[in-house]
Amino acid sequence: KYDYPEGTSIDLVKTITYSLSTADGELSLMREDSTQPNRSDWENSLASHIEDFQVSRTGEVYTITITGRTETPIPNTSGDGYKRQTLTSTARPRNM
Repeated sequence: KYDYPEGTSIDLVKTITYSLSTADGELSLMREDSTQPNRSDWENSLASHIEDFQVSRTGEVYTITITGRTETPIPNTSGDGYKRQTLTSTARPRNM
């Protein structure tokens, strides 16, 4: 228990965590919010069929790369039969 004097400012630190999940055999991009710990996996799921999600930082620029695939294999497609798409974007936050 914390005992703060009346009028003390208390700041909430909100942490967002992104992860890849293979729950139930399905690939999903998940988002967990530290201020909402009791949300279900369904509520935390951002997108299905995501194989890779990367965030990197170079100086003040962030690069986000995400790779998704089709839900089911496509007939007469080489490799494992899935069609994949990779999207990359960069961002420079104003508050850095």
